Amino acid sequence: MQTAKEYISQSRKAVEQLIDSINYYDKILNEGVIVSPFFADHGTDEPYLNWLSENQDLINKAKEKLKSYVGSDFSREALSGALLQIVYQGIKLYQEPVKSEIIPREIKEGLNNNINDIKKCWFGRIETDWEFPIGAIVYATRNQFNHFEEAKLKNKFTSFVIERISNKDSSIKHRLKEKKPVGYYVIQKLEWCDIYQFDKDFKELLGVTS
Repeated sequence: MQTAKEYISQSRKAVEQLIDSINYYDKILNEGVIVSPFFADHGTDEPYLNWLSENQDLINKAKEKLKSYVGSDFSREALSGALLQIVYQGIKLYQEPVKSEIIPREIKEGLNNNINDIKKCWFGRIETDWEFPIGAIVYATRNQFNHFEEAKLKNKFTSFVIERISNKDSSIKHRLKEKKPVGYYVIQKLEWCDIYQFDKDFKELLGVTS
């Protein structure tokens, strides 16, 4: 089996392309979509019908841009999910579960001491706002991407982490209500759209020191 250092090296090109693509969709989505209030249903209101007739081309273009926006949002999430999977797989392959004593008591209590999953990913720096190590955040967010359409996440640890994160981040809470993936928002929080920050964290997560 390849070493953790080789895993990082051999996945580097894919990581770079994923981050470049995420940033590309960022640019598209940050352009925004303008929707006129006239899109509301005004029935047979004459000013509305006149505006509708005069601006049909503009309306069609706006509708197409809106469709593109929705597609770009999911594409960005799919790319983010792929990046999270690379990191998750690396942790799975090259890290041994931590000892139970490492896990804070409040986390154990929150999980009713079912800590087998969290022991496998309690690695990396602590994300101070969310109060979890980034390995645990990656594990949970990767699982959420794979099951985002479910009303309630079945994996207890994943549900526990995602719920606590969403209580501290309104954007993530909103997307969960809409049954959408949240991976991109996690990647933004971890500053992984910057390849240098990603590299630093990736090495630490896999225990690579040089």
